Amino acid sequence: MCIRDSNMTIKGKMSKSVGKGAIWVNDTAKEIKEKYHDAFCPQKVVEGNPVMDHARLLVFPHKNELHIERPSKFGGDISFYSYEELAETYAKGELHPLDLKKGVGNAVIELLAPVEEYFKKKPENLEKMKALEITR
Repeated sequence: MCIRDSNMTIKGKMSKSVGKGAIWVNDTAKEIKEKYHDAFCPQKVVEGNPVMDHARLLVFPHKNELHIERPSKFGGDISFYSYEELAETYAKGELHPLDLKKGVGNAVIELLAPVEEYFKKKPENLEKMKALEITR
């Protein structure tokens, strides 16, 4: 692996060791949207793309569909029913990275909605969660 490839791998990680580099179960919808907006997501690149990884590992195993809302001037809303279908479309450049980020972000927010509801009912546990520190 050359230095350029190493830098791309490092840039591509959404790491827990950096608070803004990972999605936490106690993140608000606003925080999740911001993190996905800022996430590394190279156009037409499927492998090593953390947003595509989240679609593969988080969204599709738990949902039967990834729905992406887009303005009609950019093709209108689109839905994917498998990771393979998403990957093929993205690799062809038929889906903009920002649209992918918004779609995956919204799906993750939906997946974490029960956690958000739990913390609303048990705010003392949310405070305990926020007090946890990264140890490495």
